[in-house]
Parts: sequence; C-alpha cells; structure tokens
Amino acid sequence: MTEAATIDAVLRTLADPTRRAVFERIATSDEITVGELTHGSGVTQGAISQHLKSLKQAGLVAERPEGRKVFYRADPSGLAPLREWLSFYERFWTGRLDVLERLLRNDQRLGWPWLRLRLVATRSQPDAFGARVEVHTPRHVFMQTVVPVMGFLAQSESTLTFGLGDDARVRKIVIHWPSGRVQEMIPEALNRTLVVSEP
Repeated sequence: MTEAATIDAVLRTLADPTRRAVFERIATSDEITVGELTHGSGVTQGAISQHLKSLKQAGLVAERPEGRKVFYRADPSGLAPLREWLSFYERFWTGRLDVLERLLRNDQRLGWPWLRLRLVATRSQPDAFGARVEVHTPRHVFMQTVVPVMGFLAQSESTLTFGLGDDARVRKIVIHWPSGRVQEMIPEALNRTLVVSEP
C-alpha cells in the first residue's frame, strides 16, 4: 500500500463517528475484548466486529488471541502516516498557537506602538456610533467602526484602540462621521489617547 493510499485508508476509517468512538475506547484501554466494547455502546456485537475489521485493515488496531477470547489494543504506528502528512501543514497553525499561548500567559513582548481614539460627536449620533476610522501607516490601513454592541447582551467600548505592530509612524487618520463629514488629521505622537471632536 502506498503512503497516499495508507493516509486515505486511515482517514476513511476514522471518518465514521461510531468507528472513531470504538477506536478511542480501544486507545484508552490497555487491551479490550469485543464483549467489553459492545457493553454500554448501544451498538450490536456484529457491528463492533465489522468496525474492528476496518480498524485492523487500516493498521490502527492489533489483536492478541487468548483461548476463546481476542484482545484488541491500539497500534500507534497506524497513525504514523497521518501524523507525517499533518506535520507538513503544522506550519500553518503553529505560529498562531504560539501567539495564542503568549496572549493567554500575558507575556507577549511589549513596546509596539498603539493609538486610541475617542470620538466626540457634535452633529452625528451620540457616542459617534457608526463613525468609521482609518489609520494609515506607511504599510497598512487599519479600519474600525464605532459600534454600540459586539454581541448578545454585550456593550463595546466606544474608544477605538489600534495596535500598530511594527509600524512606528502614522501618515494620517481619516474619520468618516455618520453625518457624512470626513475629517483628516496627523497625530503628533503615538502611544496615547486622542479625543477628536466632530467638525
């Protein structure tokens, strides 16, 4: 069986939720019999036997006969082709998980520039709800909208916070007020809260 065919067989075998549950039960036991797998599973012994046959053919389960009983155990080597195949794609999520871990532990590197804007409406709706703010840096345009809620039974802060990453300069800030007015400005400095009134 080629490696691609092996991966297909493993994926196809574990795609069935009942078979996957059988495999997980085997994997959490040192050894287990068909009778023990059937007990409390809500599946017939014949169905369990068919699932075991598929798991054996995919190389995920090994068996050990002893007298009239057959004991089954998980064979970790059967998952090796799948693990190798997934390791190629690991690069897509490892970096993101590292960032999540740093955020959860709150030990991320500090010192990136930021900017907060509190908008004061004079012609638009109270709290400037609906105002759209663009922060232009040499490499990016960051956009946010002032909204009253972010979810069910929730309220969001009306002050907008922009993390600028490694952009140490803001070329301009453009505010699209709900009244239709457009306001442009250049901040004198970063890492501060700006209070901006609608013109």
